[in-house]
Amino acid sequence: MVLALESNADLVLLDDLEARVKARKLGLSVTGVLGILLKAKRQGMVLSLKEEVQRLENTGFWISSDLKARFFAHE
Repeated sequence: MVLALESNADLVLLDDLEARVKARKLGLSVTGVLGILLKAKRQGMVLSLKEEVQRLENTGFWISSDLKARFFAHE
């Protein structure tokens, strides 16, 4: 976060909730891996959000059932 502040970053990639809250309090714009995937989907770079999330989960990435449901509503 210090580097993001020092370099006036446009966006910070964070998935940890506590870190996201702190970054926003510092005035940083935040997105996470799912936000990047959604943007890629909208730009036609990703065909299936469900497939990409499954790949992430296969590597140990955890996402709550509630968040998955809201996220897949964009599919």
